[in-house]
Amino acid sequence: GGSGMQAGGLLVPRHPAPVGGGASFGQQSSGGGVDGVLRRYPNILSKLDDTALQKLRGANQDRAVEIIEDIAKKGDVRNPSAFIARSLSDHPQPRGGGGCGGGGGGGGGGGG
Repeated sequence: GGSGMQAGGLLVPRHPAPVGGGASFGQQSSGGGVDGVLRRYPNILSKLDDTALQKLRGANQDRAVEIIEDIAKKGDVRNPSAFIARSLSDHPQPRGGGGCGGGGGGGGGGGG
C-alpha cells in the first residue's frame, strides 16, 4: 500500500511582499519577528543597545513586536532601550493574548 505520509503540521504559506526579482529568499534571520519589525523601523533600531536587542530576541516574539510598535507610535521615546527593558519586566506576555479578561458579574439584587 501507499506510505500515506502527509505533510501534517502548520502549513502557513509565507508570502512576503513581492520585491523586485525575488532573489531575497533565505535572507530572513532566524529571529524573524523582532528583526523583521526592526527593519521597518530603522530609526528605532539605531537607538537600541545590544542589551535591549538581546532582551527583545529572547522575549516572547509577539510581545517584543508590540513593544517596538509602541515605541514607533509614541514617537518621542528618548531612551527606547530603557523603555524595552521596563516594558518586558512589567509585562512579559503580549497584551493581545488572553489572560487579563473578564470582570466578575455584579451581584443580584436583594429579594423583597
